[in-house]
Amino acid sequence: MRVELLPMTRRDDALLRNLFQLYLYDFSEFMGWDVDARGRFDESDLNGCWDDPRRHQYLIRADGQPAGFVMIDEVAQSILTGQHNVILMREFFVLRAYRRQGVGRIAACRAFELFPGQWEVFQLQQNVIAQAFWRRVIGQYTAGRFVEMTCGEPGWRGVMQTFDNRW
Repeated sequence: MRVELLPMTRRDDALLRNLFQLYLYDFSEFMGWDVDARGRFDESDLNGCWDDPRRHQYLIRADGQPAGFVMIDEVAQSILTGQHNVILMREFFVLRAYRRQGVGRIAACRAFELFPGQWEVFQLQQNVIAQAFWRRVIGQYTAGRFVEMTCGEPGWRGVMQTFDNRW
């Protein structure tokens, strides 16, 4: 399967918003979110994504078809670790039809390559499938050179892997 990671622009806003609804639907299992009167989840996390130069959105294509997205933030300081100049895997989503086929692994590794530096990848405590995915992908990508920690901050309960890919 041919996997591409393509930069998104404001022209891709409708596509990103449509995929983001599916992403939020998946997360509603853990977060208990409801849709609004129009049948849509809250998209406020997308506010400013096209205007802030530290935010980067990428479309994942598999054999030419939209298969998910990657959202990366470059932040001055991590709110979880206090580390400076951190790269956050803000959001990562692969459509169910493309999971367990290597699409997510390839897209994640390509995203890591685009941003050399100190990475933080967070997963919700309840999302054990995502935790297993990221442990496997980051473990392979870094040859085991990553640190995993448990986060207990309000609103940030879960697991996080950190690594530096400036080797």
